Amino acid sequence: MKTFFKPFSIAAAIFLFCGSLNSAPSQPGDLQHISNTTNSITWIWQDNSDNEQGFRCYGWTWDDSLKRYVRTNEPLWSVNANITSFIESGLAPNTQYGRLIVAWNNDFIGESPYASYDSSRNQYKKPVLF
Repeated sequence: MKTFFKPFSIAAAIFLFCGSLNSAPSQPGDLQHISNTTNSITWIWQDNSDNEQGFRCYGWTWDDSLKRYVRTNEPLWSVNANITSFIESGLAPNTQYGRLIVAWNNDFIGESPYASYDSSRNQYKKPVLF
């Protein structure tokens, strides 16, 4: 039996017929905190992608046993595409919070590289004077 197509040719034909493979969104830029109160922090970042479906925020903390920063497994919060700020509330006073942000889409089934990460300490809770 004679083979008309080589496996390479079939893969190339599928690629040409279906179009280019989907890609991960571009890395968001420059995560920063711009204001904080005793129980909230406002975060901002740049949207550097045109194919994200949203952004996910993860926490990060120092792990003494590993001697490095580790990311939380699950996102702490998320927003839709083209949104570039979030007010994280319900936080404990005078506590350090480390955050990093990624763009995501379902087409790629994955996330972009992390944006630069940031941390912020929210304000002291002022004592009540009687």
